[in-house]
Amino acid sequence: MSLLSSRDEVFKGIQDVGEDNSLSSLLLFFGNVDLPSSSYHDSLGELLDEEEAPEKIETVMKLEGSLPPIGVIYSLPNQESDTLRAYISENLEKCFMRPSSSSTEAPVFFVKKKDGGLSLCVDYFKLNDMNRKKNYPVPPMNDLLTVFNGSSIFSKIDLGGAYKLLRIKEGDENLTAFGAKYGTYEYLVVPSGLTNAPSSFQNLSNNIFYYLLDVYVVPVIQTPTGLHNSSNPSLPTIGETNAFNYALGAVLSQVSDSGKRPIAFDSPKPIPAELNYEIHDKELLGIVWALLLSLSSPFEAITNHSSLQYFMSSKVLTRRQARWDEFLSESHFSIIYFPG
Repeated sequence: MSLLSSRDEVFKGIQDVGEDNSLSSLLLFFGNVDLPSSSYHDSLGELLDEEEAPEKIETVMKLEGSLPPIGVIYSLPNQESDTLRAYISENLEKCFMRPSSSSTEAPVFFVKKKDGGLSLCVDYFKLNDMNRKKNYPVPPMNDLLTVFNGSSIFSKIDLGGAYKLLRIKEGDENLTAFGAKYGTYEYLVVPSGLTNAPSSFQNLSNNIFYYLLDVYVVPVIQTPTGLHNSSNPSLPTIGETNAFNYALGAVLSQVSDSGKRPIAFDSPKPIPAELNYEIHDKELLGIVWALLLSLSSPFEAITNHSSLQYFMSSKVLTRRQARWDEFLSESHFSIIYFPG
């Protein structure tokens, strides 16, 4: 497929293929591409060329302070140890990582997938806390919906392992090091869990599809945010949360020149397992839920549970808290204690 030198050529090409602007005509314009059969993959992850070098967009990490301390190696059962060994071997073979002599390393643990498999998580809690956050604009939902107006054919591509298309900036690889009983390794490509990974990939997507944006392509990365017409993405969001025995409570508000204005409410019922959480984790779950409702960044979580304000500086996390931290690390938020 030849690269187009300007956005105008895209529109001209679309006009040249005919008034119907059919998908088949568009594909022919882009280089005599055969239409796909009715049987195709839902994800491109397994179709990617493993030997193809990642895009020349690098994720830069700028730390505020010294290197993160060495984390404690978590104990893993036999099944998880076998999965970890296979994961390391596979990624070494693909040149996604390499052995490391870094003076810092993060611990690893596993979480179960919906299909029963295991997903590796690197606890970058300390690294993310020290890494300078990078904001990259995500297009408002109303603008995206306007692009779809009048369209009749829609296609969605789920790009598996998308972050592996991004390189870690040369010299920063040691910051991604993780430790396990099989040794210490560092990533050459971006792993999941880094605080600036979503913004870097959104940047990559927009660069690749620049001349097709708002024409036939709308690249959107799934982020832990909801969308509300009543909110203003340019304003910070305040989330007031509380946890009860049988429900969670969350009120989202934004402050403008006209004062404080609520934009969303929710009180989800916890699942049976969540009802057994300690009160600390119930309150933290309320903050996680509030972030799922939020659109804006930064986000301030107001809580009456004083110990939560030290969550981001805690040295020891449970597996559940570490899993939440991986989610929270992709959001720019702070926890503020308000007695009451």
